[in-house]
Amino acid sequence: MNDPRGFPRFSIGRRRLLTYAVSSPVMPIVAGFGVNLATPSSAVAADPQIRWSAHMESGTLLPNDTPPGEWDERVNDPGCDTVAIGIDGAVQPHGGNYMMKQTVPAEGGGTRMQRYPEVDNLSRTRTTYYYSFYHYLPEAITYGIFDTYIVWGLLSKGDPSSFGNPFWSLVLASSSNNGTGALDLIWSPNNQAPSGGPHQSDPSGYPNKHTYAGLAANRLPIGQWNFIEIMITPADDFTGAIKIWQNGTLIHDQSPTSANGLGGVKTQWPNTIPPDELFTWLEQTGYGSGLTPTPTINYVDDVTISLARVPFWSAGMEYGDLSEWLSNGEEINTGSADTTVVTAASVGIPPRGGSYVMKQAVTAPPGATRMQRYPEVDQLARAGTKFYWSWYDYFPTPISFGISEMFQIWGSMSIRTNGLNDPSDVFFSFGFTPTGNLLRLTYNPTGRAQTTPKAEYTNSTPVPVGLWNFFEIEFLPRGDATGSLRLWMNGALQFALFNIQTQYPLIGQNPLLTVIEQTGYGDVAATHYVDDVTISFERMG
Repeated sequence: MNDPRGFPRFSIGRRRLLTYAVSSPVMPIVAGFGVNLATPSSAVAADPQIRWSAHMESGTLLPNDTPPGEWDERVNDPGCDTVAIGIDGAVQPHGGNYMMKQTVPAEGGGTRMQRYPEVDNLSRTRTTYYYSFYHYLPEAITYGIFDTYIVWGLLSKGDPSSFGNPFWSLVLASSSNNGTGALDLIWSPNNQAPSGGPHQSDPSGYPNKHTYAGLAANRLPIGQWNFIEIMITPADDFTGAIKIWQNGTLIHDQSPTSANGLGGVKTQWPNTIPPDELFTWLEQTGYGSGLTPTPTINYVDDVTISLARVPFWSAGMEYGDLSEWLSNGEEINTGSADTTVVTAASVGIPPRGGSYVMKQAVTAPPGATRMQRYPEVDQLARAGTKFYWSWYDYFPTPISFGISEMFQIWGSMSIRTNGLNDPSDVFFSFGFTPTGNLLRLTYNPTGRAQTTPKAEYTNSTPVPVGLWNFFEIEFLPRGDATGSLRLWMNGALQFALFNIQTQYPLIGQNPLLTVIEQTGYGDVAATHYVDDVTISFERMG
């Protein structure tokens, strides 16, 4: 079959441009007002690891809004505000139709979004948890040596009459002539937490404060969604831990095993707070002073509290459509082939992670239907960050075809040059052998990629028919022969390729360097069903 793939067209799909103005009176900095701490909620009931999430898809923020939002409280200083908003100029929500916009005016101050019961309960039981969010900074931020810009904070109360003390803050360092600031981690930013032991004596003169400066190599990128993950192991002594990842790279590690040798950390006061009062909580903030530009704006989306690290991106199709792909990706069909979303019940197969699944069908071969998701893969490819692409696949019948034909379910491509509309070359094609329902992984299948010649690899385990199969691909993006790819089916390793080029060298390709696609593509009329697709930094199985 002739390969119809050329340059993957870059589009962002269509969205509704809706702005929902959220307003509430300015409130004092007192957390926990009117909040029921006894009933944590789960936004994703199908995943017990996720304790709460906020995607702002109601177009609102707070429980008293119409329709109700996902956060408990918003605390604004004069002139500061957080709102739910759709597309805002050039900034698009990370997922879905809405995101959160936080604004700080010229006079400074802060806007804080708070969610209480889950963190409070996990802190009382000393259960390790993860707080994850996507953060978008449209412009670099600068401020004076006595100023700051805080994006996240962890607070705890030592007695019922207290308003709470900041234990840890994540602060965006001021930009300089060398580029955007990095994220600094600060212990006891207001010098109000208990004795920090090895984590105190900051040179700034606050004896109970310590700043762990971010590295220049980890400066926060501007004009893109950045994935921030924060792991907390709660403790009121030096057995706790805090770790922070930025786009999959560990940028801070203060834990009993951290490399700096300072040991574990405190994350809260000793628990003397009655169970019906707030003990420990988090803030998603835009808070600062002396800031440029004015106003200072940041955007936040897809916030999660979980018991394990969550995927960098996922598509469960539970909106009943392809919006999780098409918000920053594309469906490309050639011939008589199409990708649709259907209920599992309507096609007579068992559900996987919910009611809906993605159906990929070639009805009159040859044909190809390809789902592509761009920003996450391209960002990780440019950074050379190892990641995992995982999905569940259901095949109603065995796949078979002629010896010179093909059927592909996954592939990767890379663009060699930096000219607009320059073609892409296929690096990997993953699908079936002609008979036996076995798997075939092909490197440089078209022979066009300027790397080593085409090579084919087959496994010896047939793909089970009539049940959901779990595929995991570990992808190390490299523009030379230091990359790798490993592939598992239902937990068993099927292929392992090391010391191999997995993409072209980075030379400023625009808009894309590397693309991965989920496909139904080939020379045979066939249908398969896909669900729960993820991009992650750890294996999901």
